[in-house]
Amino acid sequence: VPNSDLVLLSLPTPMDKNNVPDYSSLRNAASKLSEILSPNSLVIVESTIEPGFIEDEMVSIISKSGRLKIEENFFIGVCPENANPGEILHDFTNLPRLIAGINNDVTKIIKMIYNFVFPVELVEMPNCKTASAVKLTTNVFRDINIAFVSELSLMFEKLGIDTIKVLEAAKKKYNFQVHYPGSGVGGPCLPVNSYQMINLAKTWGLETLQMVEIGRKINESMSEHVIELLKDAFKEKGMNIENSNILVLGVAYKPNVRGLQLSPAESIISSLKDLKANISIYDPFFKNELVFGINTESEFLSAVLESDAIVIVTAHKEFHDIDPEFLKSKMRSSIIIDSQRIINQHSAKRAGLIYRGIGCEKV
Repeated sequence: VPNSDLVLLSLPTPMDKNNVPDYSSLRNAASKLSEILSPNSLVIVESTIEPGFIEDEMVSIISKSGRLKIEENFFIGVCPENANPGEILHDFTNLPRLIAGINNDVTKIIKMIYNFVFPVELVEMPNCKTASAVKLTTNVFRDINIAFVSELSLMFEKLGIDTIKVLEAAKKKYNFQVHYPGSGVGGPCLPVNSYQMINLAKTWGLETLQMVEIGRKINESMSEHVIELLKDAFKEKGMNIENSNILVLGVAYKPNVRGLQLSPAESIISSLKDLKANISIYDPFFKNELVFGINTESEFLSAVLESDAIVIVTAHKEFHDIDPEFLKSKMRSSIIIDSQRIINQHSAKRAGLIYRGIGCEKV
């Protein structure tokens, strides 16, 4: 660091057990920079942070040694990361980036630096806190809309309406942006970003951000709904869940990535343990590993054999071509809980499976 003119900070900003954003990595880095950062250096923060964190905390921590004074002999700005896990290299060369500095001159310098590396549009923001607000807004928008569609799905199930058919038709309208229901929303971004917004509101004396909080509650409750669908299917089959063999397909927080952060699978598996089921896991990204206290399977076929029920949590591409007839022929019983709607419900019925999917009628 002492030999560097430019320092990029791309550090994690997770939540603690109380759903309060944890900025300890950034604070620790800033504290060290206070002692070793060379004068006239530029610090750029790529981490996702609450609006105002740069101006209210990072600047004061880096300045605490007295060696460095903001806008005199050290400078700071932001360029929030904007990459989708699993598609990072694609996104680096396709998605616009937000940039902002502690003043307009620093913003121009940051733009020059990133133009040298990224062949994408660089959107200049008026200040660091506005850039951070944009980053949070885009992700919280998704979190809220997933919650909206998931809540509709609960009603559509009772009405015998297929949520997917509703969404596929609705997205033909020019101003409808489609979001899909599921077993919950995990990962290091969406849940954390919503709680960052909620925490920010409390910091500024707002009682609550009602829509954001409700969205979080809905998304966090969807794993419970998956368990309710499972109980209903076992009731139809005339079986007890206790001592049954249940296979969880997919534990990653999203398709086609190796990541467990805040995955809905953890809550689902915890509930299955409480129900005293025998649980196995197959995920192509986690083979022969200990995940959520369970040793994962290494091969799909052996995982399916002797299973009474399969709960699909993550829609990895490997799972999209699963043949219902194959499942019927290999499973001990024939219950499928499809939280991602990757198996056609009518094909499942023809194969003789008891099928439950989020947002569709019983099959």
